[in-house]
Amino acid sequence: MIGKAEGYCLAPHADGYWALSLGRGDGNSYRVNWLESMAAGRPGATPHGRELARASRRALLLLPNDSCQLIHARLPEMKPQLLRLAVLGLVRKQRGGSEQQWVVDVMRRSSGKAAGTRPAVTGLALERPSLVSLLEPLAPLDLRPGQALPQALALDVLLRRELALSDPETGAWNLVFLGREDQYLVIGDTTGPLLVRTLPSDLSGGADRSEYLERLLTEIERSHFFAQQGDHAARVQRVLVCGDPELAEPLVLRLGQSDGPVAELWQPERRFIVDGAAAAWEFLPVLAGAAAALEGAPFNVMPPRRQDGAGWRVRHYLATGGAALALGLLPLLGGGGELTRRVQAGVIDSQSVQLEHGREAAEETARAYLQQLGLLARQQQIDRYSPQRLPLGGLLRDLAARIPGAVQLVDLDLLEDEAGAYSLVLRGECRGESGEAAQNAFLRFHDALADSPYLDGGEEPETLQIDGERDERGVRSRVTFTLRYHLSPEARG
Repeated sequence: MIGKAEGYCLAPHADGYWALSLGRGDGNSYRVNWLESMAAGRPGATPHGRELARASRRALLLLPNDSCQLIHARLPEMKPQLLRLAVLGLVRKQRGGSEQQWVVDVMRRSSGKAAGTRPAVTGLALERPSLVSLLEPLAPLDLRPGQALPQALALDVLLRRELALSDPETGAWNLVFLGREDQYLVIGDTTGPLLVRTLPSDLSGGADRSEYLERLLTEIERSHFFAQQGDHAARVQRVLVCGDPELAEPLVLRLGQSDGPVAELWQPERRFIVDGAAAAWEFLPVLAGAAAALEGAPFNVMPPRRQDGAGWRVRHYLATGGAALALGLLPLLGGGGELTRRVQAGVIDSQSVQLEHGREAAEETARAYLQQLGLLARQQQIDRYSPQRLPLGGLLRDLAARIPGAVQLVDLDLLEDEAGAYSLVLRGECRGESGEAAQNAFLRFHDALADSPYLDGGEEPETLQIDGERDERGVRSRVTFTLRYHLSPEARG
């Protein structure tokens, strides 16, 4: 008899983890099998600890939203491993760090079949060190989840599946979650997520609810504006609010009074049945995480076990093996059986080493290939855009005069198409004491370039990424952008 499929989720909280198991119920609902709290120091002491360890491949670790970053780019067709390396290069260029610091997973948003159009790619990047503190307490139970996903994208998976069943032709939407401690939004469409933003907390503690609702409304409208920029140009058609009813219901009413998209209250917790009743909304993120583990998620940023090296799992095996030897619990094997086992183990180890060497050689070849392409492109730029062929003194002086102090350019490229026309590509970032200040600096720079006599068009940004508000460590807000302009005839003079 084949057992029913089940999904598991581990959600870290202050002093341990919430652990949950669920299966499919009737229709479009889910059946919650059990929900329990696991202490970080003694995870194996819980009733379902061993069951969770045995089913670790079907378990999903729910990550904080700020531990991951969405990356959007247009890249040529290539193999999945090379595609991950290319996105990893973009992450390191924007965030820095070594190759071993990041875990990247990618998904294609479009096939790019139009002539001259590269396929759109969305990547999810995780800083690997942030996993150490979450996985280390699980070592005594020999538990390592097979999947990892930020809680915002876990909710996005749940909403995406529900909309696909009820309204497969829906446009872009904005999912807003209002919890006791976390407030965030996700903008996405039928292809995938586009934007994840953290919403401000209610610093008044509920004393000034109307002022807080206005702040939320401002952030939601601002997110809609930035979702319309760039390559995707997504226009939000629906706003779905979930979470605390005391906040969600007034926000839906306030959104309904504006001229924006249609707003509605979304209560997915009613689809999760616990002992014949609907689950509490407080557990909505961990419920969504278990559903994503059961149904499948577009991203998985849990590193493969072979990349862990001599980490927590190896230390656990050494400790377990030492205790077993001390207590005399290892069975004695027959001579012939032991010899056969050793020969088989030696062959398997030898093949594993060869496969690992082959993988490392393939990755090194891929990196060398990408580096060679970069060097050839730079040489072509030097030969093609020498002062004898394209004098650009006036353009550069005009560009330098239009850059505000809060804007910093990090890259500048000239591109020539088949017809001999030139385009200017600018990549940079705007910083400010707040998210609004950084965004206003970008808008001023964008308006200033529209008045340049050397540039034609004033097109929308190719990429536009908004970082959150200043955090407790004092990190300033930042807007990262990529702009493309055609050169006017005056630029050649």
